[in-house]
Amino acid sequence: MALKEFHSTNLTNWWLPEALGGPRINFGSSRVLGGIVDALAQTGYIAEQISKLNRLLDVALAAYGIPEPRGMATWHAVFQQERQERMARFQIMVANKKLLMQILGDEQQQLEVLTLLAYDFQKHGEDTYTDLEYDVISDVYQTCLRLSGLLVVAVPEWFVPAYEIQQSRWQGIGVDVEYLLNQNEEFCTRQASALWDLHHPHVVKLFGACHVGVFLFLVHESVKKSVSSRDAQLETAHILQSLPNENKVMLHGGELLLLSVISLRVNLKKQQLTTSLLLTSFLKHAE
Repeated sequence: MALKEFHSTNLTNWWLPEALGGPRINFGSSRVLGGIVDALAQTGYIAEQISKLNRLLDVALAAYGIPEPRGMATWHAVFQQERQERMARFQIMVANKKLLMQILGDEQQQLEVLTLLAYDFQKHGEDTYTDLEYDVISDVYQTCLRLSGLLVVAVPEWFVPAYEIQQSRWQGIGVDVEYLLNQNEEFCTRQASALWDLHHPHVVKLFGACHVGVFLFLVHESVKKSVSSRDAQLETAHILQSLPNENKVMLHGGELLLLSVISLRVNLKKQQLTTSLLLTSFLKHAE
């Protein structure tokens, strides 16, 4: 029952895509093919979510002194069997190298696949996977590396895959997702890298970003606080001077600062403030 409940509330198609779910495997459009790779790249994540559900059930039963239900052992057996059957279907896909190359797509798609697979491996320990899951995912990863010509794929510390954000929440925290329309991977990477270590009480915190795939985005803390735009601009001016002109900073209250170094210096001169005073103020906040 718990497994069915998880399926009904956690996007079943990401566990076993429809193309792989029936008695006959049916590969169709590029959207379907992309969904298959996305599902494979979430293996560790989904297995961990189900394991967490299992642990929560154990804690709840123990807390209320409820004996373990008779179906609990069956639940574990069904889950393990389903994991094996799922990988067996993915194995068919992996064995067909022509199909696998079609699924992995162009260079941009290959980078997305490599990043997602590497992230899943890094985020979850080897004990999260069954031997078959580990072998299949490793095979896809190595094949993708050969196709792309890359030696290694570095996953940025700020990387957040889209599937981790559900109903405007990430890791139990309310967030705002800012989609970077008509922008490329390089722009997203520069933006995220510049804002990742930026900490200030007037600046909305960046939790992460996704620089690969069709939809690039930044993940900010939810904007709820409000401060004076003038005060916030002055308090953060020294930070923006160190960022590329294209960078923007979201302030509490929902206002965006899109200021160049020159405009900031002019503004500071008008206010008769020095960078050193602002830096002192910032360091005080940082401490």
